[in-house]
Amino acid sequence: MKRLLAVLLVSLLLLSACAPTKQAEEKVFKIGITQIAEHPALDAAREGFLEELEAKGVKVDVDYQNAQGDSSTNGTIGASIGEGKDLVFAISTTSAQAAKAGKKEVPIVFTAVTDPVEAELVASAEAPGELITGTSDKTPVALQLELLKTLKPDVKKVGILFNTSEVNSEVQIRWAKEAAEALSLEIVEVGVTTVNEIPQALENLVSRSDAIYTITDNLVANSIQLVVEKCRDLGIVTMGAERAHVEAGILITDGIDYRELGRQSARMAIRILTEDADPAKMPVETLDKTELVINKATMEMLGIGMPEDVLGRALIIE
Repeated sequence: MKRLLAVLLVSLLLLSACAPTKQAEEKVFKIGITQIAEHPALDAAREGFLEELEAKGVKVDVDYQNAQGDSSTNGTIGASIGEGKDLVFAISTTSAQAAKAGKKEVPIVFTAVTDPVEAELVASAEAPGELITGTSDKTPVALQLELLKTLKPDVKKVGILFNTSEVNSEVQIRWAKEAAEALSLEIVEVGVTTVNEIPQALENLVSRSDAIYTITDNLVANSIQLVVEKCRDLGIVTMGAERAHVEAGILITDGIDYRELGRQSARMAIRILTEDADPAKMPVETLDKTELVINKATMEMLGIGMPEDVLGRALIIE
């Protein structure tokens, strides 16, 4: 009996030595998430990020902080979000800029950044050069304006409302003007600096435009219902930059899926956390696939006749 107990004890010790430790199995990574404001696209990116981490079995302790659109709060969050963290996930250009300015030696993965080079987040999309990389929500502006022209062949002037202090918006305005020239369209732009300026700016814009194009602008996204209601009342066709706009009532988009963009960002984060991948050498990634989405209620209210090839491949939002 004593000999048997001794054999069992030795066997248990050997098994314990060979098996992974409980601490290794339950490694929990500390992640700080900073988000400039709450609205469907950015929320979807965050949710997709967390869903992918869970799906891949990566355990995390999340510190989520939202600036609620306030630039001062965003700067404060950026200065501290990396403290004691294994990684920072920054949702939006301004969030990523503030996190980078915090100068903590913590890897940063960003998302919902239209042009990370223009925003001075990375040296180049191919080789970021510092402890920061991520995914771009580069909008297929030319594709969307071509679709708008297909739906409304007589359109001449396309109105865009934008935040004058948002780098993403300035970049998209430039892309829109470049694409518009080839389509014989004129871009009518009206800038705002606060939400309070939007109602008057919108009145100005719709009076000078044949159609409205809502770009991925965080300030405007928070007031998307104002745009929807005004354009529906006046019978103005609207084109959105992404799905959340259409879910809010904009007529149509052919854009990216922010939830999937968040998942793609998570896969980059996992490589950094579990494979010691170097963010400085990880190229910025984009989504190649776009999603055609139509708001049925808006389509019916405007009396728009959709081409069969457009309807056949579209997701219809009831």
